[in-house]
Amino acid sequence: MNKLISLVALLGGMVLSAPSWAIVIDGTEVGGYDNLFAQTTLSNSGQTTETNWVSSQISGDAVFLGKLVKDDGDFDWLSTGDDYAQLLPTTPLYFLVKLGMGQLPGDTHLLFDNLADLNYAVFSLSTLAQGNPTSGPGQHMNIGRVSHISMFNSGTSVPEPSLIGLLGLGLIVVGAQRRRRSI
Repeated sequence: MNKLISLVALLGGMVLSAPSWAIVIDGTEVGGYDNLFAQTTLSNSGQTTETNWVSSQISGDAVFLGKLVKDDGDFDWLSTGDDYAQLLPTTPLYFLVKLGMGQLPGDTHLLFDNLADLNYAVFSLSTLAQGNPTSGPGQHMNIGRVSHISMFNSGTSVPEPSLIGLLGLGLIVVGAQRRRRSI
């Protein structure tokens, strides 16, 4: 019976720690979609303004890691349909997509949790369009509106969800074994 419990714990840990989905764009596995969790329009896109806003949205102080700028030729999008991924030069916990001002209404600063693969910023244009409703015929989201991507970490460390799951599973196994011994 102990071997069965250990086997179930091992398999459960493997399932919890493995990515549950993976997106392949242009033949490259980029993880999964990152979570859009905050959006706004800021008065400017300076490092201090963006960092202060990101700090107000996450737990802990935002630490600015750098910026990829469209006009500097920093973007090398992987794309398929509405799905886009950008290889990042660092592994940030968060990234901010700045949309250029233009004819489209809506928020210009979109903050994402960098979830599945920290090496890539992954999103769908349909997600961006939901955050930025279009008005009028012919107006649609396009990747050309992305002006830059700013990357951030949090000054507070947050454990990975899979690590918490493994810890919880281990505690359950230890508790079950102790209970069996006391019976």
